[in-house]
Amino acid sequence: ANTTITLPPAADSTPPSVTSFTIPATSSSLTVSVTALGATDNVGVSGYLLTESATKPAASATGWTATPPTSHTFASAGTKTLYAWAKDAAGNVSNSMSASTTVTTTGNELDMSVWVGKWFKMNERYMGYEMQNSIWAKHHETFPAYIKIYEWDPEKNILKADRYEYDAESEEWFTEPLNLNYLSGSILDFLCSAHTIDEQTHSTYGFTARISGSERRGFLEARFKTLGGYYVSVKDGEPGNEYSAGNLIIQGNLISESEVPVPVNILVN
Repeated sequence: ANTTITLPPAADSTPPSVTSFTIPATSSSLTVSVTALGATDNVGVSGYLLTESATKPAASATGWTATPPTSHTFASAGTKTLYAWAKDAAGNVSNSMSASTTVTTTGNELDMSVWVGKWFKMNERYMGYEMQNSIWAKHHETFPAYIKIYEWDPEKNILKADRYEYDAESEEWFTEPLNLNYLSGSILDFLCSAHTIDEQTHSTYGFTARISGSERRGFLEARFKTLGGYYVSVKDGEPGNEYSAGNLIIQGNLISESEVPVPVNILVN
């Protein structure tokens, strides 16, 4: 009797190798450029990660990117060491290659660029009243939104951001600019304020908030929480406009870019 035996391919257990990694030896900014980062693998490299910790990260850790990062932002000045890692689709993580730099700042300027490129997933809650046909009615609404900080303006002390919201009724994404005005505090724990007029949704809202973060094993974790907020909106209707106003409560946490559901073609910055 004859038989044909076909064995499945052997599991990929070979980790990638980081072949090159360089950063400038000195920097006058907390954001340091990555001048070279390369890696090879017997099948293919699927992710890159920079950490300030020499501990090997898990393949499921937050922060992995499909392409080599072009910069890294430190929370403070001093002599710093970065570790570059690579992983493959099978979850094998390479050994690291390290590079060091000395960051020197004037000490007089506020540098909040550590927040540039960061995403927050927000839970927004509106609690107030709306006027419909001369009758007051309670207006409560809760929905998720996403905020991306894309630039730090050191002259005006503003973190520039974009807010994204998905409307399930129209099945469309909406976006609007959002300026977070720095008020006081440290780089990783500070107070800010915002005031936005949205012409698209005919609404105005503002708030003060605390953004608090901490670095753990080279990763930044952060929380966003408003200390007070308000909203005013108007909708065109028959026989007249419908107005609503009340309290605005926003809470959220820092998430990795891979967890953001906003389509790439919707992104503004």
